[in-house]
Order: sequence, then C-alpha cells, then structure tokens
Amino acid sequence: MKMIRIFTPGLVALILTALLIATASTATVFARAWTTEQLETQLKASNPASYSSVLVFMNGQLDVEQARSQQRLAKYTRQAAHKILVEDLRDFADRNQADIRQALDQGIASGAVKSYESYWIASAFQVEATADFINQLVDRADVAAVIEDVPLEALYNPSISNSSQSDLSGTASLPPNLPAIGADEMWALGYTGQGRLVCSFDSGVEGTHPALASTWRGLTHSAAESWFDPVYHEEFPHRAFDLNFSTAIHGTHTMGVLVGKDDATGDTVGVAFGAQWISAMVIDIPGTNYLEAFQWAADPDGDPNTIEDVPDVINHSWGFRQSIISCLDIFWIPIDNVEALGCVNVFACGNEGTENPQYGGAFTIRNPANRATSETNSFSVGATNNTGTLIWGGSSKGPSDCDSISIKPEVVAPGYIIRTATVNSAGGAPEYTDVVGTSFAAPHVAGAVALLRQVNPNATVDEIKLALMNSAHDLGVGGEDNTYGHGLIDIPAAMALLPAIDDVNIFVQSLEHDPLMPGEEFDFVVNLKNTGLSTLGVTGQLLNPGNGVTIVNSAANFGNIEMDSTANNESSPFRIGIAPGFLQGEYATVELQINDNSSFQKNVTLFFRIGELLSESKAHIEADSVKFTITNYGIYGLAAGSAHPDNGVGYVYKGTGVNNLYQCSFLVGVAGDTVSDALRNLLGSVDHDFTVAPGGNLVSFDNGDLGDHETFSRFNDSFSYKPIGVTVEQRTATYAGAANGNFVVLEYTLINDTPNLISGLYAGMYYDWDFPWGSGGDDRASFYRSAGSPDVGYMYRHNGADYRGMAILNDEGASTFWAIWNADVIYDNITEAEKYEFLTHGLADSASTNFGDQSCSIACGPFTLDPGESDTVAIAIIAGRSKDEIFSTAQYVRGLYRSVTPVHEDHDVVLPRGFALHQNYPNPFNPVTEISFTLPRTAHATLCIYNALGQRVATLSDRERPAGTYSIVWNGMNDRGEAVASGVYFYRLETDDFVETRKMVLMK
Repeated sequence: MKMIRIFTPGLVALILTALLIATASTATVFARAWTTEQLETQLKASNPASYSSVLVFMNGQLDVEQARSQQRLAKYTRQAAHKILVEDLRDFADRNQADIRQALDQGIASGAVKSYESYWIASAFQVEATADFINQLVDRADVAAVIEDVPLEALYNPSISNSSQSDLSGTASLPPNLPAIGADEMWALGYTGQGRLVCSFDSGVEGTHPALASTWRGLTHSAAESWFDPVYHEEFPHRAFDLNFSTAIHGTHTMGVLVGKDDATGDTVGVAFGAQWISAMVIDIPGTNYLEAFQWAADPDGDPNTIEDVPDVINHSWGFRQSIISCLDIFWIPIDNVEALGCVNVFACGNEGTENPQYGGAFTIRNPANRATSETNSFSVGATNNTGTLIWGGSSKGPSDCDSISIKPEVVAPGYIIRTATVNSAGGAPEYTDVVGTSFAAPHVAGAVALLRQVNPNATVDEIKLALMNSAHDLGVGGEDNTYGHGLIDIPAAMALLPAIDDVNIFVQSLEHDPLMPGEEFDFVVNLKNTGLSTLGVTGQLLNPGNGVTIVNSAANFGNIEMDSTANNESSPFRIGIAPGFLQGEYATVELQINDNSSFQKNVTLFFRIGELLSESKAHIEADSVKFTITNYGIYGLAAGSAHPDNGVGYVYKGTGVNNLYQCSFLVGVAGDTVSDALRNLLGSVDHDFTVAPGGNLVSFDNGDLGDHETFSRFNDSFSYKPIGVTVEQRTATYAGAANGNFVVLEYTLINDTPNLISGLYAGMYYDWDFPWGSGGDDRASFYRSAGSPDVGYMYRHNGADYRGMAILNDEGASTFWAIWNADVIYDNITEAEKYEFLTHGLADSASTNFGDQSCSIACGPFTLDPGESDTVAIAIIAGRSKDEIFSTAQYVRGLYRSVTPVHEDHDVVLPRGFALHQNYPNPFNPVTEISFTLPRTAHATLCIYNALGQRVATLSDRERPAGTYSIVWNGMNDRGEAVASGVYFYRLETDDFVETRKMVLMK
C-alpha cells in the first residue's frame, strides 16, 4: 500500500501509486512498508520492548478480478465460483505468508512477539509485538503496509425524539421512509427478502427485540454461522457489554431498518423484513479487527461448498474520518474479495456534511466510502429526509478526497427521523425510536439489495449496484452530483434493470436423514434448489466416498426443476454405510454430482455428522463432602457471583455449605507465551479458547477405571487466538464412602493432534478461592513439600478452619505453584504473559506475609509430544478443616490414583493405560458379535477378521483413532457384503507397536 501525500488547500489527498492487488508471480517489492503517521509517532515514543498491536499487509495479493473473469468465461455457478475463490484465497495466503511466518515464530520464541493471527480474506496478519520488532516488519521487502490495529468506528448521530412503545400496525401506517424508496411496492409483488440473508458489522444487536427475534438465522442454523462475537464469545445476539448504552444500541437501530417487523403487532420498520439476518459485533469494540469480520462473513459456516450461509449484502454503518485515516486503502482488499464471493457491501458516507465550511461541506466522505477506483466501489450512501425529497444537512458530501474529482456518494436514501427498533435503557418492554444519520440511510440500500437478490439470486454485485444507480430519482442539480449522487433509490425501478436469468443454477439446499451411528447404513434425501432457468431431467450420482464411507445406492432422479423451485429424491433416496469407529461429532463425506439432460454439471461434497451435535455442557459432580461444577470446555465452578456465572454450584465444602471458588480454569501453554485457557483476559471478559472435540460430549457413568463415579469429555484449543493443537481428554472421578468424600480427581490426557513436534508444553490449573466469599479479604496461600509425599498447594482462611488443597498426582509432580497477590496481578485483568507465568513461575510458597485477596496456580511440565503422542496430568482438589487434613488426604489420593495407573519401575514416567484387545461377546455368536479394544494414545488401528486358512475376510477398522475404548459390531459379512460360513475365525488388532489376535466361533 504505497501512497504519496499531496497537500492542497483545505484537504490532504492520498494518491495510490502502487497496487497491492498483484498475482503471486508479479508481486511488487518495496524498500519500506507504508505506515500511518500515528503509528510512526507511536513507535518512536514507545519503549522498544513494549508491545503494540498492528495489522500487517503482505506485498502481493490474489488477483480476484482475474479469477472472477475466468469464472465468468467458464460459466461457473455462483456456488461453484464461491468454492473455487475461497480455496484460491486460502492457498494463496499459505504460499504468500510462508517466509514471514518463520520470522513471527522466531519472534514468539524470543519474546519479541506476544501473538499473531493470519488471514486469507486478505493476505495479512494481526501482530502484537515490540516496537523494535514492528520496525523490522516495516523494513521487510515482502510487507506492503503496517498500520495500528484499532476497532472500526460507527457513525453516530443523536436520536431526535423519545423512544416509544409499539404504535404502528402493519403496512397501512408505514413510516414514510419505506414508501419513499418503493419498498411497499416490492412487498405487494411478493418480494420481502424471503430466502435471502443480510449481515451487518456493528456494535451488536439485541436479539430478543420482537422486531428482530424471529428472523435471526441462528434459529434455524448454528450460532457460529449466525453471530460473530470475537470478544465476549456469546452465542446469542446482544449489544456490547462494555460500551456506553447509546453506542451499544447502534447495531439494533441499523438492523431494525434492514429487517425489522414485529409479527405479533404488525409493526413494520424494515425494508427486507422477510430476510434472515446475521451480524458481526466488531464496531467500536477493542480487541476486534475488520479482517476477522470480513473473513467470517466470506464463509460463515466454514464450508466453501455452500453459499446460503454467505450474506447477500453487508451493511456498514461505520467509517473513519479523514483526520484519522484519510484515503488509506487498507479496507479495499477484503472488500473486493468478499464482493468477488458474491456479497454486496454498502457503506454509510458519514455525518460530517456541515464540516469543512470553506468548501460547503465537500470532501467529507468517510473512509472506506470515499474510495474512487471504479464506478461502483465503494458503494456509499447519503441521507435525505424521511420522504426522500431533500438532503439531510449532516450527510457527508463529495467529491472523494482520494482524487478530488470522483463524485460521491453513489446514491441517497432516507436517514432523517427514521423509525426503528431500540432498547429501553431502564429495562422493560422493547421499544421503537426515531433516529438520524447516514447510518440509517445505508441499511435502506442494504435492504434493497436483499429484495433485488430475491428477484434474481444470480445477479452479480456490480449488476445490482448499477441497477440501483441507473434507476435512482435525480435530485438537486441536474445529473449526478456530490450531494445526492445518482439520486434517491427506487427499488421497483432497479428491479426492472436487473439482467434476465439466463442459465441453470442448481445447488444443495439441505440434507434430510435420521441420526447417524457408526457401523450402520442409512438413507438420505437431498433437497436441491434451482435459482436459474428451468431445466429437465436432473439426476444425482454419488462419487468419491471419504474414508470409512461405503456407497450402497448411488443414483437418484430429481426430475424437472422449475426456476426458483426445489426438488428432492425422496422417492429414491441415496444410501451409504458408515464404518464402525467414527467418533461422535465427526463428519463423513461423499461427493454428489448433479447433472441435467443438457450441459449443466456440478460436483458438491456432502458432509454427514456422526451422532449428536457436539455441545458445550456442564455437570454437577458430588462426593460425600463436596459438590463441584465441571464443563467440557475447560472452565469450572460457574457459581452465581463468580467470574463466569452460569448456574453452577462452584466448589462447595459441605462442612461450611458455602462456595469459595471465584474463578477456575485448566490451562495449557508452550514456550513463547502461547496459552489456551478459560480465564479472564485484558478486556475483563472470559477467554473461550477450548471447544468440544469429536467424541467429547460430557458423559457420566459409575464404576469406571478411575473411580466409583466418573465423567468423560474431550476438548481442544481450536478456539484459541493461537492454537497449540492439543486435544484434551478430561476424566473426573469421585469415590464412594465418607472416607473418600472430600476430594475430586481430574485427569487430563494431552494429545498432540498436529503433524509437528510440540515441545515445552505445560499444563495446570488456576484457582481463585475467596475467604470469605465475596471479598477474599482473609485469603492465605502456601505450598507444602515433603519427601515421599505429593507436593500440595493450598489456600485457606486466615485464622479460620477452611482449607482448599491442590495436588499433582502424576509422578512428575508440581513444577509450578504460584501464590499470587491479586492486587499485583489480577485486578487489572490478566495478560497472556501472566497466564503463561501461571504455568511456568516455579515454586513460590506464599504471596505475602499478610492476608488479603489471593489466588494460586499449580502446573507441571514441560512435556514433549511427538505427533499423535500423549501424556497425562492428574490433579486432586481437596477440601478440609486443617492443613494436616489436606496433606494426609493428598497422600491418600495419590496412592489411590496410582493403584489404577501403572508406572515405570523407575517411577519417573507415568504409563498410559495399555493397549488391549478384548474377547468378543457373545462367543460363539450368530449372527453378530461385538469386538472391543483400547488405545492408550492416538494410533492407527487396524482390526481385521481372518478365516481358519489365514485369509482376510473383513476389515472393521483401518484408520487413526484418538485414545479411548472402541466397540465394533461384526455382522458376519465379508468385505463384499456376503455372509460367511459357520466356523472358527480370528480377529487381529494391529498398531505401530502392538499386535494381538483372538479366536471366535460363528455358529449358525
């Protein structure tokens, strides 16, 4: 991003002199990357070792225009083009970023880089690093630009009237802004946005508002593809917790203009009230950046084969003033790439129309609405009064300050006294209000895009923009001008200018099937939708089954599919078989080829989830004297008043009947300050680095290998800002009887799920116990070590009889126990560096000679894990009335734990539970039998059936599996699906370092 500053009276224009968009083979090389004046000043003033967060853009970006041209020439459908371009962007970023990743990893190791995140929507990084390291990035030849990482800025203008309860009924009493653009005429024709999807980047949306609640996409699809919340990690739409009220409700206002309608009362305030909506909560919120938001919106469900998750339009009621960012082109690449994927972007032009008086308010269009590189990019919207007849005085005006020539905005829409959804600051019933600003003109246009996409789902981004501009009602001086642009939008007139649908466009809309279980065959129905020309003789053929999938019935006839219609194969469903051994939540795949009787053909990969949907859940486990809430995502306690209240009980010692656990999380980290956890962060919210892994739904059972009452779950750190690649198998155990009633055992098996060595891995727990509950003012923390006994950390109430102990049970023992004085470490929230210190601090017996609010961490390590290798950490949490009781219980628990976990003779390394192949049951059998085997760690497990001559007749497993116990049912059929004869058979389990064979008898 190379710019030249040209100073002219009254404005600063930045002229683009070198394009970032270049193919991999033609990337331009610059001597020094472009930076903003603000960043240069910040770096010069900073301590060279202090950290700053920046966005780093690479030299060379994928030429999306060339890719789009190639796709048009090949007559790709929108769905196929989306898949191709997403994969191209990802592949390009992988290649383009290879060298700088090495430098960033070296920076992590040296401490110069705290964290980094790479992106593919533009080949770029978010980097938190020292000033010295950032300057090194600026000097790299493969870096084009480095800018400060600041949150996007919404366009605010005060509301001009009081909020009110619902007082409009249906379309008969529509606010005047909607008829002004012809929205009501479109509804009368049946175009309400039904079947379309809109998106906003804003400060959050109040998802419970009755004008918005029924059309949130999360009601029919996953929360992850319907709501992007990178800071708070909530799954339901809400306004930002940490923003002031007037800022936080901005997103509810804009979404109301887009889609608002109360089904119960008939109140209609939105343009496309039949559309579903999604939103990214990234405006004015520290800790967010626009690259992650654009990347999410480009493929919300993470499956490039689908397009119904990709929004038709994104509304952007945000922008930066020229005094902050001028004409810097940092937003252009992700905008272009998202639009290449078929998503229209609409920008409010700004509310500074009364500024710059020497030029009559000219040159006030905000960035990125001020872009002027083509007729349609960026598509900016000014604001008129609510009848669409006169410009609102505050609406920003052109021309663009980028070149002092290009006319801006593109169009105008009502933005003055616009009725929309709002929230009552004092609580109570949801309300409506009148608002003012271009923030509310832009969603009129975004809603218009949804209506036009309903008319022609295959219309391109530019076709829609040109239709809106060329059909607009000219206002002001004759022709396009810098106040009204092309004029007021007229949606019915724009509809008339859309190109005719001239090709078939069939895609997979959904799949229907019963719950899938390993080892079974099942039928499924495919629902196809055609948004193109009508076609005849549509058929489907299954091809290329994934590992563990067998095609049984591969062909189906869908018949004729009219335009904008659907069809399915319910009369001749497909049938596939799923091999035994898939884990709950894993996916099986097969390819579907769709053809008609002419020239249409498309291949789509179908994904089938095995078992139940993976779900985050909690359980209240109980021994004789303690109750404790656990989860399958690394956080514990969850009691009311704690750091993360969620209907948990905390950790209650029945002797007192009071919870004393304020905050508790499992942590893993590697050298270089990369930690995954569920603790509070610098923003005061709770990190959500862990998520449920396949096979990880929380289950409870009795009489397990570890204890009388156990739970099992699996989670990984794939939600972490910088994942380590560790899957954690969590087991908890409690024991029967009063003698065993004051402790809980948590065992963690750490599995390296990456293809690379993980070294320097630490694992442990952080605890913030409060004595008394609610203040922690009497806290004391200490550590006990004694030859022949486990190391025990503990906290207790000063001059009281309430103790909580934490003991490492595996032979490595505690490498860290850190007694923490909270005022020094915790009160200003917790940095990633401090979390890493929770794991690596070493043995610090006490925080202070005084009592006061304290906490502690206990950990062991470092571990080194080869790919697929695992190791185990076990921790006991103990309640008691004295430290002697804590110590004696810790020694007892370690002995109890070691009795079920064998160790090497040298007692240095804990052995995982061994491989085992169990006798089949029943035996003899007819017609089926069950074979079970156990893997102590991830391994490629092959389980085959052989006849008495040693000939293999069936393969039941031939794939890598995580540690665990598996049961596979053999139905007496060979690999060709033929029943075998009665007789003696052998089954054999093989891994890299284990082989065992057992005999069974089939008796018919």
